[in-house]
Amino acid sequence: MTTTKPTGLEIAVGPKSGVLYKRAGAGKMPRDIVTWQDLDDLRIWIHSRESDQGYKPVSLEVQLLGKQGESKGVDPSEAKARAALAALAPADLGRSRIGHALMRQLSIGHLMEQNSILVSNEQARNVKTSERKLKLVDSEKDEFRKLNVPVRKKKSLAGFNSEIRATNSDSLLIAFIYAQLSSTGNKRAAQHAAYMLNIDPKFVYTAVRNARKKGWLTSEGLGSAGGEMTTEGLAAFEKGDSRSRYEAFVKAYYLKG
Repeated sequence: MTTTKPTGLEIAVGPKSGVLYKRAGAGKMPRDIVTWQDLDDLRIWIHSRESDQGYKPVSLEVQLLGKQGESKGVDPSEAKARAALAALAPADLGRSRIGHALMRQLSIGHLMEQNSILVSNEQARNVKTSERKLKLVDSEKDEFRKLNVPVRKKKSLAGFNSEIRATNSDSLLIAFIYAQLSSTGNKRAAQHAAYMLNIDPKFVYTAVRNARKKGWLTSEGLGSAGGEMTTEGLAAFEKGDSRSRYEAFVKAYYLKG
């Protein structure tokens, strides 16, 4: 099925794949073409740009679709946005194309770890500045907020926070932070939770075991890191003082200044 929208956006949809682009005029091929392929619950997007040697892939995105997949291909609003983004995206056509060799060089674990740090940093900032009025970025002046990512340093036992251990109350707090880190793909959630709370990692491992025994935290299987807060766990977290402790901790420890 091929559809040309009034905006000049052309979308061709197959059973498990498709292509979209902005028309360039009669008999002309567009500069940018975006394709997608559905593999189980994943959708793979590839953006190609015209070069002297044909169309060269310049970006690749893996989208976790699950049951949210569009039965008729792609939502028109998303197609329009992706076509617009493809036209704006910078690309060095002189470099080697995206392929097996390039993908093998990517450290997925490191990328997910850094993503977890960045997301956690914004979560903490949001807690600290929840009462501050929203200020939109002025796109004409490119006034973006400077990103300050905390640098991790190894701490001695003497420098650890002695107020947090692995009591039931502490286990809830630790499990909540652990689950947040795990949800971003961080495979070292225990170590990073220990860093954020400034405690010995052994207390995180103990707290996670306690939380799972009490049904507060799910398990990803024997020997696997990760987990999500259960309905019971979230209820216990909100019922007690864990939420206020978490917010106080963020304001006092995570974002100083």
